[in-house]
Amino acid sequence: MAKHKYSITEFLSLKKKLGKNNDLNVNIISNSLSPWIVRHQNVTLKSVEIKDLKAFDIIVYWSDEKLICHIYYKTLNGKIMTKGLQSKEFDQLFSPKLVLGVVEDTKFNFIQKFFLKRSFKRAKLPEDKNSIEKVAGAEGFEPPTY
Repeated sequence: MAKHKYSITEFLSLKKKLGKNNDLNVNIISNSLSPWIVRHQNVTLKSVEIKDLKAFDIIVYWSDEKLICHIYYKTLNGKIMTKGLQSKEFDQLFSPKLVLGVVEDTKFNFIQKFFLKRSFKRAKLPEDKNSIEKVAGAEGFEPPTY
């Protein structure tokens, strides 16, 4: 059975285990990226430098004692912006230190990225105004190029 809750100590241990040259297998517990990644699917993570992330990379990060697998959109004034496929709004912005790794065995092709870009342009910003407005003016943020 897949583990559903991770303390900060367990998360940091996973991050250390992943290291620079290792892979880490993670079992997905939700359908937030369905149909590309589905519940109970195992994915392989690689360590990633935040500066090397590209729009529409699939990442795993730690939030509320869970490992979340969502699509990276951009870094906005030092905070990470992500979204699941089943949501109409972006996730709350979070620190890059909470990124565990990038999914290596599932990637989007050019046509899929085109449709994702259109979908993300229509997505709402997080409800928590402090999350976005403190980081950058909510008005006029531009979607990334890929």
